[in-house]
Amino acid sequence: MSMLRVRTLALSTLPAVALLVAGCQALSIQVGLQDVTVDLGVTTNTQGYVLYPASPSVFQRPNLHVSSVTVDGDVSASGLNGDTGFTFYGRAVDPSTDPGCSAFTKLSGTYYACPASGEASVSGVVTVPANGALRPIHFRGAVLAQAANAGRLWVGAAVQGGVSTNAVLHFSHLVASVTLL
Repeated sequence: MSMLRVRTLALSTLPAVALLVAGCQALSIQVGLQDVTVDLGVTTNTQGYVLYPASPSVFQRPNLHVSSVTVDGDVSASGLNGDTGFTFYGRAVDPSTDPGCSAFTKLSGTYYACPASGEASVSGVVTVPANGALRPIHFRGAVLAQAANAGRLWVGAAVQGGVSTNAVLHFSHLVASVTLL
């Protein structure tokens, strides 16, 4: 397979790059992403469920089909009562339209709890320290390409160990490796 590597481009520059793809089967690029904060509200007693905020991360859809995406960066958290293990999930479809997900509202907003068994994990268990220190992350999975093609991604988390009462996750230094066809 012929591959062309381009380093760190904004998704909005992809139309100009489209002509470069004509002679290639695939184009791999790295895209710097904005920092993302996901306020998960109260996560106590949510074992077995993935919590999603009501609003997705929204971005400009590329003009070319995205075939795969991985995302590397860091995560830190506030509101943890101790080091807490999370598995992260991605969703390209609004959880409010999924009859298997339940809505609940807290002071910080509306959230959806969806059974983890039906969700697409994008990471293994990541233990996030309560002291706010950064922990590296690596997200992968077909749902990331689906979300890129849809222009929106819901990032959810399931508590795997530890207790957090008002978890706010901060994702930073994010770089997406994107393969376009």
